[in-house]
Amino acid sequence: MDFQKNKKFWITAVSIAATVMFFAVAFSTFNDWIKLGVSVVILGFSGSILGKLSGQEHHYGFIIVRGVSGFSQMRFIAKHYAGLSKGLADFGLTLSFGVFYGWRLFGLSKKLAIHAIGIVLFYLLFLLQPTLFDSSFLVAIGFATGLFGIGFYFLAQHAYAILTVPATPPGVIPIVPGVTVPWEVVFSLIIVVVVHELAHGVLCLIEKLKVKSSGLLLFGILPVGAFVEPDEKKMAGLKKILQLRILGAGSTSNALFFVLFLILGLGLSQLTPFFVQGVSVKSVFENSTAFALLAPGEKIFEADGTAIRSVQDLVQPTQKGVLNLKTSEGVKTIRVSELEVISSANADLAEGEKIYSAAGKAVYSLADLRQAVSSNKAGDTIFITTQKGVKNVRLDGNGKLGVTLAVREMVEFQNDARNAFLYGLFSFILLVVVFTFTLNFILATVNLLPLFLTDGQRIFLVELQDAFGREQGTKIAFALGLITVGLLLINALPWFT
Repeated sequence: MDFQKNKKFWITAVSIAATVMFFAVAFSTFNDWIKLGVSVVILGFSGSILGKLSGQEHHYGFIIVRGVSGFSQMRFIAKHYAGLSKGLADFGLTLSFGVFYGWRLFGLSKKLAIHAIGIVLFYLLFLLQPTLFDSSFLVAIGFATGLFGIGFYFLAQHAYAILTVPATPPGVIPIVPGVTVPWEVVFSLIIVVVVHELAHGVLCLIEKLKVKSSGLLLFGILPVGAFVEPDEKKMAGLKKILQLRILGAGSTSNALFFVLFLILGLGLSQLTPFFVQGVSVKSVFENSTAFALLAPGEKIFEADGTAIRSVQDLVQPTQKGVLNLKTSEGVKTIRVSELEVISSANADLAEGEKIYSAAGKAVYSLADLRQAVSSNKAGDTIFITTQKGVKNVRLDGNGKLGVTLAVREMVEFQNDARNAFLYGLFSFILLVVVFTFTLNFILATVNLLPLFLTDGQRIFLVELQDAFGREQGTKIAFALGLITVGLLLINALPWFT
């Protein structure tokens, strides 16, 4: 068969075969490492074949599909919303690097005051959503140093934890739909990267900078990125503020779409009770105290005296680690999570033990354990109850137990659908929305870090060259890039250990 005359047939055949193999692996029972490795091989191999068949530029399974897609949308926005786009881009620079950077760019002006108010409103979303950030300290970091500061702080703080606290989980995870995240995330990725690059293109057109092409980056059959290719030589000749607007536009748009999809997600989540008729127990961990008290399929009517309409109603209560439940089988007090020792420097406590009480007080959460131990001092001996019985445990020189603990969920709840199809469709839409706002925030933040090939690195390069001269500024930017890459690699260490 002539491959050249039947390109469309073979491209379709290879794409279908790669899709089938990819999802067969993704939904298999292999462990995550095997899934990841086999998926990378499938995507890389299919990408190389599809690149050759299509004639598109390709490297090691990555296919660069160039074209002029999106130009009409870019021109429309640039023509009708130029002022708004510039204003949002300027706000994005302050949001990205903090109010002090905004002060440096715009001075003590009305614009800076508006930016400060906008940033407060932006971070108010985090205070209203405690599951996104645990401490208002990070909000203060974001206000002073922007999304860049939050991203860098997380990398540095987690790198330190990995180097000093045994069994610390990795701080980074590869996003592979169907393997490390649900397959539906493919749709979220498309939205996120298109929004990012469209914003770059719009600002290029507004600032009269020629856009050579735009396109899509594929790894095999999966879209992993998009791009807008401006005239780099002409861009280097623009005023600094214009360059900064163009470079920061991508993260700005991701931050704004994070807000949009977060609000949409919060709204949609309130509709969940319309699609479910109740909540039941999906599974109970076999070696838990809850195993003898709850059974799969048991209906949940109330938790801590509050009626339960959907699984979402149980999110906040379960954080305490214990629930007073009214079920189809009666009223029960259930330990829904347990504190498990995952590493220990204390001879009295072993890895794998679960702590049920300390100093005579029942503990259901890390906060409970801290409170129970806090009244004791270094060297004191306290009673600890685990599944192995009651133990006399000596506190270390810091008045701590000297163990690393993990909170293990013992019970999994599920929504009981009124209509399986409608609930499945609603769940799909909600999942895409949730991952879209999550990935928008992640991309907005990571893209601002001085990692090589990010917009953040180029912004730092522009600013440092302006402040210290071309040669010295380039060296400082390169050093910052190396430091950030080093932190990123440390965050990935647990994957290999």
